[in-house]
Amino acid sequence: MDLADATCLPGLIDSHTHLTGETSPTGYTDQFRWNIADYAIRSTVYAKRTLEAGFTTVRNLGDGDNASISLRNAINNGIVPGPRISPAGGAIGSTGGPADGTAGQRADRQGHAQREDGRSHGPPEPGAEAGTAWLAG
Repeated sequence: MDLADATCLPGLIDSHTHLTGETSPTGYTDQFRWNIADYAIRSTVYAKRTLEAGFTTVRNLGDGDNASISLRNAINNGIVPGPRISPAGGAIGSTGGPADGTAGQRADRQGHAQREDGRSHGPPEPGAEAGTAWLAG
């Protein structure tokens, strides 16, 4: 193979990806029609595109349903093509911030804050370790 005209580039690393939730013109309304399986299936396409763009390693962020862990396992087992994935799992952020899945929705759709949702609500709970915020939804 003559590669005299080619340039060799090492695999790129993207430390902030959302393979399980790519943006699109219909992204906002998709969340009301799609379930986790829809996102998981589409993530295989995004993973392949990412690899073909030269990214061999990614850090996937803000994945509340852990689909990126299953995607990583499928890639590692040779089921689908994609980059090495270091999944971060769900996002942690403030209520009303970008990690808050209820942000921007009318009050009756917001639900009640739950600790498992990964939203931070001010001071620590009684008995909590000093310097830790109370995590809630």
